[in-house]
Amino acid sequence: GITYPALQRLIILWAPPVERPKFITALLGNVVGTCVTWPLVGLITEKFGYEWGFHFVSIEIVVFCIAFLIVTTARDGPSNNKWISSEEVEFISNAQALAPPAKKVKPPYKDMMRSSAFWILAICHFGNVWGLNLQLLGVPKLLSEVLGFNLVRTGIFSALPQFTRVSFGLFFGVIGQFLRVRNDRSCIRKSFTVASHILPGISLICISFIGCKYVIIVVLLTICLSLNGAVAITALSNTNDLSPNFDQAIFGLINCFGVTTGFITPLITGVLISKHNGIAEWGWNFIIAGCVYIFCGLIFIIFGTSKEQKWNAYTGDKT
Repeated sequence: GITYPALQRLIILWAPPVERPKFITALLGNVVGTCVTWPLVGLITEKFGYEWGFHFVSIEIVVFCIAFLIVTTARDGPSNNKWISSEEVEFISNAQALAPPAKKVKPPYKDMMRSSAFWILAICHFGNVWGLNLQLLGVPKLLSEVLGFNLVRTGIFSALPQFTRVSFGLFFGVIGQFLRVRNDRSCIRKSFTVASHILPGISLICISFIGCKYVIIVVLLTICLSLNGAVAITALSNTNDLSPNFDQAIFGLINCFGVTTGFITPLITGVLISKHNGIAEWGWNFIIAGCVYIFCGLIFIIFGTSKEQKWNAYTGDKT
């Protein structure tokens, strides 16, 4: 729960402001973990049993934590990091000097809760995570139980859309960095919401009309999450637009709202397949997810903003 706000803090410390859309793609790193974990755990489970699937993930996390503690001096930022050159430190410091400094005060939660811009962003992120959780939690079940894939093939085909999502996320991040210098941020955010929400929603709805043609299903799922990689320069970047000083708090709150889809989507899936687990029932599941994607994207396109909010200047005088 605290990982993503912490990552937002790292981005603030390390990323020159104009390059933040590209750095924010790092938030899609969970997708890389998915790409690696699903096929490997599937293979390990088939060879050594379910217990070793859990052991593998546990060992992987410990190795990462050790590496992270050695390499990163998160609190102090690049100035005290021994792994980068003095030229890099100077470049980052000069770029950061152009941005307003982050204030170390308690976030203005009441003002956030009363902000329409905050709730519109929360709705946008909710739609994004709904589609992501359907693919993370539902698609492996579809592939194994309906389309008849074995554990290893399920892992590979489930991971493919996740891999393309992070690849396209990097691509969209570079585009966002290029356009930010030349265009209005609100225009950029709203234009790319078509890619991150509207087109993925259409892709999911199309799945309901093609039957059991698994190749086309995997292609459409891959297109869906590839385009959703544009979220790196829409919902994930809009937190910094609204409040550079409190974007970690904003992201923590909207992610808390968004991850509720982690139990909503399995509940809907369970209801739909309770009597019969077939492609028709899954078609309705994809239609629902597609509609959520499109609705949440349209809300942001119509009402969203990239204007800095007044409560960004909050100094801690009230709670």
